[in-house]
Amino acid sequence: MSAAPRAIAKNATIVDQSGKEGGEMPVLRKGMNDWTCMPDDPSTPANDPMCLDKNAVDWAKAWKSHTEPKLSGAGMGYMLQGGGSPSNTDPFATKPAEGKKWHTRCFGKTVSRLILATSAAMSGTRPQRSYNQGIVIGFANTAPGIARTFEAFIWTQADGMKPLGMLPGDLRSEALGINEKGQVVGLSRGGPHLFRSFLWQNNKLFDMNQLTVPGSPFLLLAGDIDQQGHIVGEALDLDTGEGPGFIATPVPPGTIVSSAVHATPQGTLSENVRRQIERRMGFASELIP
Repeated sequence: MSAAPRAIAKNATIVDQSGKEGGEMPVLRKGMNDWTCMPDDPSTPANDPMCLDKNAVDWAKAWKSHTEPKLSGAGMGYMLQGGGSPSNTDPFATKPAEGKKWHTRCFGKTVSRLILATSAAMSGTRPQRSYNQGIVIGFANTAPGIARTFEAFIWTQADGMKPLGMLPGDLRSEALGINEKGQVVGLSRGGPHLFRSFLWQNNKLFDMNQLTVPGSPFLLLAGDIDQQGHIVGEALDLDTGEGPGFIATPVPPGTIVSSAVHATPQGTLSENVRRQIERRMGFASELIP
């Protein structure tokens, strides 16, 4: 019951762990919603109860049976107590490789572990944030078999997974923050600027560097946004190569501000600046598609 928010867990079906590998989980309580909760897995060293919706349950059954999941849409699960895994590369491993340790994670009250179950068509999905409204954002591989191709998404129970796209000329994008108004921020990568902050609102994706007032620094990534539209993230000082944090505040059109940093560049960044960004962000191979 502690694996998911109370609003979900209180009406969920409760099952127990199976007594044998691949066996059916006995139902302890029939629920009144589409969620199923199960207790800690005794075969792992972590405390890892979980609650899964119907699609995620179907995905888990396919995972346990080593078959390809056939889902009607994306599935979602919660592991608010954390979890453990014997391997980050082998999904079917039952114990760590020789000389390796269990990967365990324990989360606090405000940070949780999310599961977003998808079919092979959206493999490599990585949820980033979840909210009480049942909204999840993150990024997912939208072209299975092609390395390093991923795209920001927003997921709701009503509409499922919706790709947010990427800025023109870029190869990939990541959604990192969302507010209760549904405004999403993140970064778009791999194009003429390497990294660019984006704002998604009203079903449109905007380059934040095209929204800033003259004299603003170059905004590399946007990490979060509050209800008033204040956005925090990391910028680039083109004079020093440093990456200071920023708070972007909405202002009326035509507002003039002063700034000691280099003005926001227009068009494609110079090769020297692109290399500065690579070194700063630690992606020396970002220029490789």
